[in-house]
Amino acid sequence: MFVTGKGGCINTKIHAGGALKINGIVRGGEVYGGLGAEINETGSERGISTVIAVPRDQKIRINKAMEGTVLKIGNAKYTLKETRHYVSARLDQDDRIVFE
Repeated sequence: MFVTGKGGCINTKIHAGGALKINGIVRGGEVYGGLGAEINETGSERGISTVIAVPRDQKIRINKAMEGTVLKIGNAKYTLKETRHYVSARLDQDDRIVFE
């Protein structure tokens, strides 16, 4: 599933069975990519919870992930406490989220 254009998703719930690619922003809500997620920008300056979820064998890639972005890979969860750029996250062999 592709979400294109300059806009994005505000307080949205998206469930894509395949790969999820969003060229704009995701602010609030929850998005799921069955074959991974690639997103330009997530979260907000006010720390509103934005959940990015994928199955345990997939990766999450975000160009700019702001405070309050929740990465959920399989059953593991990690909440960003500050803005990070070029996030690439996956699970390690112990089912812990690691950044590449």
